[in-house]
Amino acid sequence: MSWTLLFIVVVGVAAVLFLVRHMRGLVQEEEERKETWRELASRHGLEARRAEGPEPVREIDGAWLKKAFSRRVSRSVPGGGQLVLEGTFEGFTLVVDSVAVRKWWTDSQDFYTRIIVEVPGAPEEIDLRSVGWLSWLPGSARTGHRAFDKAFRVLGPEEVVRSYLTPSRRMALLGARDAADRIELVQGRLYGIQRGLWSDAVDLERTLARMVDLARVLQVSGAA
Repeated sequence: MSWTLLFIVVVGVAAVLFLVRHMRGLVQEEEERKETWRELASRHGLEARRAEGPEPVREIDGAWLKKAFSRRVSRSVPGGGQLVLEGTFEGFTLVVDSVAVRKWWTDSQDFYTRIIVEVPGAPEEIDLRSVGWLSWLPGSARTGHRAFDKAFRVLGPEEVVRSYLTPSRRMALLGARDAADRIELVQGRLYGIQRGLWSDAVDLERTLARMVDLARVLQVSGAA
C-alpha cells in the first residue's frame, strides 16, 4: 500500500469517526434537553407531549413584507422529534415549543424556542414586535413614548394602541426586552422567542416566570 493511499484511508476513517462522534453528541444533547423539559413540566403540572406535525407558514414584520420575506416554519429538531409543554403556569395558559425556521435566501434552518402566553383581554387588533430597526415602517402606530416607539414596531388602530399601551404596560415591555431575543404580542398572545433550543433548566424556568409576570401587566382587568 502506497503512502498516499494510506493517508487517504486514515483521513477517511478519521472523518467518519468525527461524524459519528458529532451525531452522538447531537442526539445526547437533544435527549438531555427533552429530559430538562420533562422535569420542568413535572414540577409545574404542565403536559409534555410530542409535536404532531408542521406548522403553517408564519409571516414576519408587517403585512407588506409578508410576501417577500415569509419564512417557512416546521416543527422539527435534530434528534428525531420535539417536545411541547402546555398548561397553566402561575395562573396563565401557556405553551413552550421549538420551531425550525427555513430561510428562503439560503434554504437553511435556524432553530428557536418559543414561550407563548395567553393574555386575557389584550386587543387582538394589536400586532407588537420588538424589532426596533423596523419601527420606522409605514403604518407603525406611535405612542409618543420615544424609547418605546424606537424599540417596538406596533400595528393597529391608533386609538386602540394608545388606549391599551399605558405607561405601565410600555415600561413593562421595555423592561422585558432582555427576557428573550424577541418579544411579541400578536392576536392576544405574548411570545418570547429565543434563538436556539433552550436546554438550561434554570434559565428556561426564570424566563417562563418573567413572561408570565409581563402577561400579568398586559392583561386587561376583568377579562376572562
